[in-house]
Amino acid sequence: MANSLPLKVQIHRIYAADERTLPAFAQTEATLERLRHRAYELSEARGFLPGNELEDWLSAERELCPPMHVTEDSTGYHVAVDLTTLDADNVEVTATPHAILLYARPSGNPSGEHSTVTLLSERPLRDAYGRLQLETPIRVDDVQVTALDGQLTIVAPKLDRTAD
Repeated sequence: MANSLPLKVQIHRIYAADERTLPAFAQTEATLERLRHRAYELSEARGFLPGNELEDWLSAERELCPPMHVTEDSTGYHVAVDLTTLDADNVEVTATPHAILLYARPSGNPSGEHSTVTLLSERPLRDAYGRLQLETPIRVDDVQVTALDGQLTIVAPKLDRTAD
């Protein structure tokens, strides 16, 4: 549900490249397995005809991962994620020096109170995962994440290596 006031989203910060203790890392591996399985199903549905393997993978990503718009400039990375079918109150972002991981649950009220019926959604209403691998390391402590009006914004400043 869109909000007129920005929501602060909790950010998990990981400083060591080899630290993989947070659930986000297990969720990422599980998502990769779901992507592999879905791409296989799509290939199977078209009779395993060669030549569309990349399209099968990209179709699986469109189904399972939230759309992201990523830009980079000299100061850092800027990421916008559409949250219109996701619950901004249940978004987890994990920042590492070389990656940003996103996990979000779909909108909806499982308790049934004030329930809303979805009439049409071009996006499956399921948990969404995203992983952005970063070429240039970021300043993990300075990553900012906000959610406003159905959009999640992540600003990840680059590590200034000239300051060393």
